[in-house]
Amino acid sequence: IVFIIINVSRLEFMNAVVRIWWRHLSRDVFSYLGSCDTEGNRIFPKELVEENMTFKQVIEKELASALRRWELASYGYIVYAVALNIPWIVLLFLIRDQLIFPGGAEI
Repeated sequence: IVFIIINVSRLEFMNAVVRIWWRHLSRDVFSYLGSCDTEGNRIFPKELVEENMTFKQVIEKELASALRRWELASYGYIVYAVALNIPWIVLLFLIRDQLIFPGGAEI
């Protein structure tokens, strides 16, 4: 079980690190998905209609917001990855006096 926890922790930690440093690992090119009604007319975001923003400004604003949330969630993944290791480390600390090593070695 300890090895499974260590591997899950490692995967979550690396996932978080990649999410935090994604700007160094990507080409900085994005795609977007648009919406339209049944007649093929584009549906514009309310910022475009109500706040007189250009479509490019709306996309930049939404992209920046989504990336910020994505990066902030990464710090939660790091805490989760570290917290996964706490139970087996505490358990190992509690039973350290009962561990027997080959050749009579001690901790």
